[in-house]
Amino acid sequence: MDDLEKTKAEEQASETLASLCCDLKNFLSVVSGNAQLLAELSHKELSEQATHRDQFISSSQDIREASEQMTESLHRLVHLCDALGKPCDSVSDKASS
Repeated sequence: MDDLEKTKAEEQASETLASLCCDLKNFLSVVSGNAQLLAELSHKELSEQATHRDQFISSSQDIREASEQMTESLHRLVHLCDALGKPCDSVSDKASS
């Protein structure tokens, strides 16, 4: 691999890492926001909880989907680290759970 190819590969890796970081921040925002909403709804009186059932279900689904997307992103990050020859032990442990 010549210097130009190496530079291109490093630029592509850097862009991919930046994209993964952005994705993970967005997914984490979804999880965090919905977890906060669920916590607030859980403190409502029992008579009001039935009214918020749809919000509960929707928030739960959002959390599950965001978690799945975060797991996919972590797997991509581990793959990228492997391709770069950089160990991602702490990331791979989280991605496999």
